[in-house]
Amino acid sequence: MAVRIAVDAMGGDYAPAEVVAGALRVVDALPDIEIVLVGPEQTIRSLGPRVWPARVRIVHTDSWIQMDEAPVQAVRKKRDASINVACRLVQKGEADVVLTMGHTGAAFIAARFAFGMLPGIERPAVPVPYFHLHPRMIIIDVGANTDVRPHHLLQFAHMGVAYSRALFGIENPRVGLLTVGTEPRKGALVVQQAYDLLAESGLHFVGSIEGLDVAHGRVDVVVHDGYVGNVVLKLTEGLIDELLHRAVERAAPVAGDAAEAVRSALKSLQEENSYRRIGAAPLLGVNGLIYIGHGRSRADAVFAGALQAYKGASHNVLGHLRDQLALISG
Repeated sequence: MAVRIAVDAMGGDYAPAEVVAGALRVVDALPDIEIVLVGPEQTIRSLGPRVWPARVRIVHTDSWIQMDEAPVQAVRKKRDASINVACRLVQKGEADVVLTMGHTGAAFIAARFAFGMLPGIERPAVPVPYFHLHPRMIIIDVGANTDVRPHHLLQFAHMGVAYSRALFGIENPRVGLLTVGTEPRKGALVVQQAYDLLAESGLHFVGSIEGLDVAHGRVDVVVHDGYVGNVVLKLTEGLIDELLHRAVERAAPVAGDAAEAVRSALKSLQEENSYRRIGAAPLLGVNGLIYIGHGRSRADAVFAGALQAYKGASHNVLGHLRDQLALISG
């Protein structure tokens, strides 16, 4: 059965052209996928081929949310905005998953309004794999919540475990609480209290971890609030770019005949660890499946994001989440 992705064609800095281009690429790449592009039909059609693929359809709307709009007000006021329409398609069973590169806050609000929250979850959270360095290790949260309570971190851990199990087949993922040292109950009061909750949770909790443990991939699920998680993610991305750029500058002059091969290998490593290879990440905790990407995404990142959405739907991420949460509530 085909995976149906409702794509917010008007989401992102380079929408709709780059979004449409990336969505059409994924149709060519995967035979068991269907794309529903949500946005102004005439504009979207002008960006595609003369004859559109049978597995692509357009749902028309004249409304969308700009990147500088206040999310709550915009989602409420613009009921027919492209992100709202895309979410309603999933809510009504006409699509399996939403993909947007648009306003992150608006996507959060639209998903919560359309799907509601999963039982036992108060805050949604975003998990992201640690680039190509450790692609089977995820960090949760990376930006949805900057101010949390201890029990929210416990909820993030349960969602991260379910996501890891669904996507990577890790039966009993190792969970680490990111803080400033490896000693028990280290760090801010919220983290200390979350440590006790995690220790009693029944999860495979390995205790407190620090930044070096993240860099070396010593756990499967890294838990912290979205403020710290976002800093870790973007700092790592920036360091990869900067260090590999400097490595190219230093290695090429002394590599002799192998200079071009060295340059190519380092640039390939840099590209492997770009956000464009991740594309998009799910918003876990809402009772529906939605993937959110960078606002600055070009077609290649949209393509990668659509692949992530496809994997999430085909691996039944939402079902794994429901099963995990049923265990803790029952």
